[in-house]
Amino acid sequence: MKLTAVLVLLAFAPNLFAAVITLDNGDRVTGDIVQIEGGKLTLKTPRMGEVVIDMGGVARIESDTPVAAVLASGDLVIGTVSTPAPGRIRFTNSSGSFESAVADVQRMRPAAGIDTGDGAFQEALALFEGPDRSPWSGSIEFGGFYSSGNTDRKGLNIAANAVRETPDDKFAVHFHNLYAEESGERTTNEQYLSMREDLKFDPWYAFVLLSFERDEFEEINLRAMLSPGVGVKIFDGPDFRMSAEAGPTLTFVDYKDDFFDDPDEDTSQYYIEARAALHAEWNILGDALLYQDLAYFPNFSEGGECRVISETGFSKPLSESLVFKIAAINEYNSMLENPQKNHDLKVIASLIFKF
Repeated sequence: MKLTAVLVLLAFAPNLFAAVITLDNGDRVTGDIVQIEGGKLTLKTPRMGEVVIDMGGVARIESDTPVAAVLASGDLVIGTVSTPAPGRIRFTNSSGSFESAVADVQRMRPAAGIDTGDGAFQEALALFEGPDRSPWSGSIEFGGFYSSGNTDRKGLNIAANAVRETPDDKFAVHFHNLYAEESGERTTNEQYLSMREDLKFDPWYAFVLLSFERDEFEEINLRAMLSPGVGVKIFDGPDFRMSAEAGPTLTFVDYKDDFFDDPDEDTSQYYIEARAALHAEWNILGDALLYQDLAYFPNFSEGGECRVISETGFSKPLSESLVFKIAAINEYNSMLENPQKNHDLKVIASLIFKF
């Protein structure tokens, strides 16, 4: 889970001003915010003890005591709280203010006493995950796909992801396998493995991406790519985020023996490509996510030749650990001699189990 800290100088004074919660029917409840979790706000009141309030019935939240909150985008924000308009929440600190929809607040904890500094991010994060939380997270994905272009097939998709993320760097491993059979014969067989390391210099980052691909029906025994580069976060808000990155790519491709018309032609090729990529994502309908990835690979060795990969997807959490995702992936490769194989479109629908 990616968390972006908005860390500020917080007051050290004790909690002299309790939070005031205004409900949509006009009632007001005063107390100390204990937490927001699972769509429920827990308030500790002087007379009624702990009171649990459904966030759907909350119109306003006001608190002079600093809180830390995790938003639907994954951002971590810290500050005092006010409500500038119905359905909106504002976090205020010495650096300014940050607004979000009340419905986007996934978790909240009191944060009095957390100061700025090198350890502030981890200290605030420990309010939610505990001080001994693991930097590793992962997921397993199961689903089906439809492919047209190189093949017109339906089949199964299995994928796995592992991510290790700290405030300074991020390491990610991804694997997926697409497989289909018809009448007892294999009709789709594709494997893809990637490993990526990012070093963060907010808003810039440097990365190295290494990937391996095998596609029996695109007649590729192996495509290996090494892509170093730099990137920058163009927008990094609670509802919309965009980043761009670029760098060179060294590509090795080993095609099947009968791929080329000339039987004497070497089936292995080395070439240098550039890589320019764009990633954008929008939080819509609360915690749903719409995203677009675009990667362009112009070939330096073959003038005018290129590859373009576009992925458009939508995901919606069904529970804390279960996510539904559907994505359309289109790959164009002008270097293939058969123009009918230049385009390859896959539509993948799957369930993701996060852990």
